[in-house]
Amino acid sequence: MKELMLLSVATKLLYSATVLHFLLVSAHIQYNGVVSATRRRPNIVIFLVDDLGIGDIGCFGNTTIKTPNIDQIAEDGVKFEHNLSPEVLCTPSRAAFLTGRYAIRSGVVAEDGDTRVFVDAAVKGGLPPEEMTFAKVLQQSGYKTALIGKWHLGLSCNTSHDFCHHPNNHGFHHFYGLPLSNFRECGDDWGVGFNNVDKNIGIIITSIAAVISFLYIRKCSFKIYILAILCLALALNFYVSAVIRVIMYKWFSCMLMRNVEVVEQPFLLKGLTQRFVSEAINFMEENQNEPFLLYMSFAKVHTALRTSEHFVNHSRHGRYGDNVEEMDWAVGKILAKLNDLKVRDDTFVLFTSDHGPAIDEISHNGEVRGGFQGMFKSGKGSNFEGGIRVPTLARWPGRIPSGSKISIPTSSLDFFPTILRIADVSMANSIPLDGKDISSIMTGDENQLQPQRFIFHYCDKSLQAITYADYQRSKIWKLHFAASKILVDGSCYGSNLQYYNPPLIFELLSDPGEQNSIKASANVVQNVLQEVNMAVEKHNASIKPVQSQISLQQFYPWLQICCNPPICYCKEQYPHKLVSIP
Repeated sequence: MKELMLLSVATKLLYSATVLHFLLVSAHIQYNGVVSATRRRPNIVIFLVDDLGIGDIGCFGNTTIKTPNIDQIAEDGVKFEHNLSPEVLCTPSRAAFLTGRYAIRSGVVAEDGDTRVFVDAAVKGGLPPEEMTFAKVLQQSGYKTALIGKWHLGLSCNTSHDFCHHPNNHGFHHFYGLPLSNFRECGDDWGVGFNNVDKNIGIIITSIAAVISFLYIRKCSFKIYILAILCLALALNFYVSAVIRVIMYKWFSCMLMRNVEVVEQPFLLKGLTQRFVSEAINFMEENQNEPFLLYMSFAKVHTALRTSEHFVNHSRHGRYGDNVEEMDWAVGKILAKLNDLKVRDDTFVLFTSDHGPAIDEISHNGEVRGGFQGMFKSGKGSNFEGGIRVPTLARWPGRIPSGSKISIPTSSLDFFPTILRIADVSMANSIPLDGKDISSIMTGDENQLQPQRFIFHYCDKSLQAITYADYQRSKIWKLHFAASKILVDGSCYGSNLQYYNPPLIFELLSDPGEQNSIKASANVVQNVLQEVNMAVEKHNASIKPVQSQISLQQFYPWLQICCNPPICYCKEQYPHKLVSIP
């Protein structure tokens, strides 16, 4: 009898436990559905700015440009005081950032004599389809992913619509932005480049006109008059050709796409940032109940410069400062939406630049249209600190200590493995990465630092410099083997290079401006040179030859895409509600 009673009690308890478990599971599912932001993997929001200098942001020392929203990221999170871009120009730097690997490994580098970035939409080169981006890894693990803004890593391979290099083929569910860049010719004033051509042609025409006038006064022969007139006609033809070339380039290369469709050609710079921000907000609203990656790749602050009316003369730093302040407004709007959606505390935010500022961007009337590199030497196109040390900030409430700083050298290559660690995902196939997981360093634990670290700095396929973080000696060495004589437009090879043998050697903790090179014969650097040479030898052995994607960038007319062919002209009717300015 007692056994039956015990069995009955046990049965009831088991039944009750089963019912309780079911109720708890049901409650858990409903609970997750309501506040899933606190239970799921974190969102990832990345702000990548184009051509922004480390001296352009308030929290990095600028006092003439107001950047309160960006500065707030520093207050809420961590400031990287020595983060280095993977490359000195847009295309290779962005390829390296997305893959966590030096661009030479994917072939997104130029051969000698080639243009160093993609300049046309109708080219075969681009980020190879087999390359693994952090977006692709996150997409495969269940993240919703979007790239809004600048791509600049190719479109198609063999047909105009195979889109083998397109963002949709590299891990992004949604793309809204520029397949190329905000080139100078895309602006309303024809850009800096055209104004320089205009000025040079004007000099030629004026000179020929002066010669003709002189010949007329001297009453020279009729044949000489004919020759002078032919020269003038040739100069005028060259001038008209330059005008047509710029117009045609703007028409066919300055386009805006939504996924694989061209929706505006040529794109209007006026209001473009507003559309990008609205698109980002719409994406976050649609995906607020599941983890998402938003890669906000600004077209700013690359020339051509253009802001909304509200930001005209908004700064004390001219048109460039106005553009930085509008970009800061855009950052603020997106961060505010994270608050509105109640996902702020479960979102990792990263802010950085693709490389240093274009310090040689000067308009025909002398206006400075590039950024500021602070105390550092040189700018965009150079592997001196001004060209590669970029303003970088990160925020992850509750994980990254607010107001913290990281002074040790890091690389934007590091954010590939770091993002994967934060999202708690891994790659299906193990691919050697050049970046290091720095998540523990961001959260305040520097105990995992290795005794030394080498960061390699390329100009296309040419290894030009190395940063050597020597923690055992408490030194940060920078060695330069070569440097381009011309910043942006110079080649990485041959006569355009200044070679250093022995290399220039700087100790950056005591000489961050790279002003006083240490003699290679000094006893203090003998071991350093030996260790660096061993690191270079090991690194070179890991580089496998691949086809250069940028060497393929001849213009192929059949790869040209456009809206409303053969007219190739359209204006977008933006489908979502535009965010207000300011």
